[in-house]
Amino acid sequence: MVPSRRRINLAGAAGLDAGRNGCRDMKTIVTWLVLILGPLAARADLIWSRQINLESHNSGTATAIRIWCDGRSQGYRLFDTLTFSPNDVGRTFTIASPDDDPDFPNAVKSLTDGVDDAITIFRGTSSPYGGVFAESALFSAVPREGPDLLGYRIDAFHLTIDELWIGRTDFSNPALPWTDTYGQATLRIEGVLIPEPGAGALVGMGLALGGTFSGRQFSRRCLIHRGREAR
Repeated sequence: MVPSRRRINLAGAAGLDAGRNGCRDMKTIVTWLVLILGPLAARADLIWSRQINLESHNSGTATAIRIWCDGRSQGYRLFDTLTFSPNDVGRTFTIASPDDDPDFPNAVKSLTDGVDDAITIFRGTSSPYGGVFAESALFSAVPREGPDLLGYRIDAFHLTIDELWIGRTDFSNPALPWTDTYGQATLRIEGVLIPEPGAGALVGMGLALGGTFSGRQFSRRCLIHRGREAR
């Protein structure tokens, strides 16, 4: 039996309606996903910075200094494999992935886990030394939800050598090898604050999904009904 023109028209119209509804549903879902997940892809910006005094006085003769952030009990040491000389003044060294430093994931995890851990910032030549800081004190100027950087996405750590002089200023005992260092470096953390989805956004997403599935069910019922009419 050859299908009637009415049956073909009804089927075509139903298919067109279903296609339009599907496009609207998809646009609605994408819109809400962008609103809720957009912050995860936001551009990274400066979260925190600290200037480090590089003055040190060590026995032995050296031409370079070491600087690193030590969270050894949390499984990370950043910049610990590098040495810095006066030739590095003005340069910025960056750790932004495990390829730059295998400890990068552990550092990010420790600094965003909501636990007030301790960090030591070492600097020096033959016998580096440093101060121990609680994360809550180190990040006291950062708007945050916990003692550390909980709620932030950390993308990179930067260390810039601002000034550096290495030599000897004490000649009271020339026979004793000795190295003095003076200068300044800046440690920065780059990332972005990830806001929690508000109740309104979650409700809107739920309504959008509910409406999508309801619309599909309605479109399906219309197709069945029109198909019956066309017989």
